[in-house]
Amino acid sequence: ENMVKVGAYILGEFGNLIAGDERSGPIVQFKLLHSMFHLCSNTTKYILLSTYIKLINLFPEIKLDIEEVLKHDNQLRNSDAEIQQRAMEYTKLSEIATSDLLATVLEEMPQFTERESSLLAKLKKKSNTLVKEKEIPDTDNSSTQIVAKETEVVAKPPEPNLLDLNTSTVVAEIEPAGFLDSFPTGFTVGLSNS
Repeated sequence: ENMVKVGAYILGEFGNLIAGDERSGPIVQFKLLHSMFHLCSNTTKYILLSTYIKLINLFPEIKLDIEEVLKHDNQLRNSDAEIQQRAMEYTKLSEIATSDLLATVLEEMPQFTERESSLLAKLKKKSNTLVKEKEIPDTDNSSTQIVAKETEVVAKPPEPNLLDLNTSTVVAEIEPAGFLDSFPTGFTVGLSNS
């Protein structure tokens, strides 16, 4: 089933690149994907329905075949509301939209931009290491330039585990400030028997 998902995604996005060969023409791609439709889980059916509308955009010549599948009672009266909704919306989109509008709505997925994970950034922020960068003087010129950066990792000493009873960590006792230390000198607090 995972291969059906991957195949559906790839053919929906890039099926036009292999459509020149008669063994992988537009109708062959569609029929191959749709032959697996009844065997798939609903999640995979969602992907397949989205691929079908993308195939209409890529190959207008198979539009009638795909619309027939989208309009079929199995999709429009399916017990899964997501399948019903996708089938209805994709049917209306293929009927009403012009080819330019359809191409705009269904254009290829944009390139994935690499960025640092927010989780990794937080982990780096909370790490127990400090990184120092050193400048290396350039030996050819008299001026000092950064030729390469050496990275030295200096680890912070581990904090003692005060909850571990098996270690022999010595904990210094701190005397609490006395109640009487907070009053000015010459003032005494006490109980009298009078």
